[in-house]
Amino acid sequence: MKGIVFSLLGEMIEQKLGFEGWDALIEATEPESGGIYVGTETYNDSELMAYVAALSRQTGAAPDALTFAFGEFLMARFATMHPEFFEGHTLVSFLKSVHDVIHVEVANLMSFCLHSSTRTSHKAW
Repeated sequence: MKGIVFSLLGEMIEQKLGFEGWDALIEATEPESGGIYVGTETYNDSELMAYVAALSRQTGAAPDALTFAFGEFLMARFATMHPEFFEGHTLVSFLKSVHDVIHVEVANLMSFCLHSSTRTSHKAW
């Protein structure tokens, strides 16, 4: 997963729990990266899953609800950062449109989003 995804997770956590919350999450999970992410670098997906699991334990929110909330936050931020890429698209059509450009990341996001969309309740916060 690209570093930008992890950076935006940190941004969301800081908005909800403050800087201390994000720092505590990094300390709790001890990621290989040390919790320092460069937007264009690739990091192990297991770090993201470890954050979700630790956040679930910390907040009591279900992992599916947390990942759905993050997916909503992530796409909203991407759309704000690069609106030109989202014009005329749904989330799924957008992800399909960039499939050939960044196949691995799109496959991860597609799986994540499609899996989350099958849930009926996603209230996490």
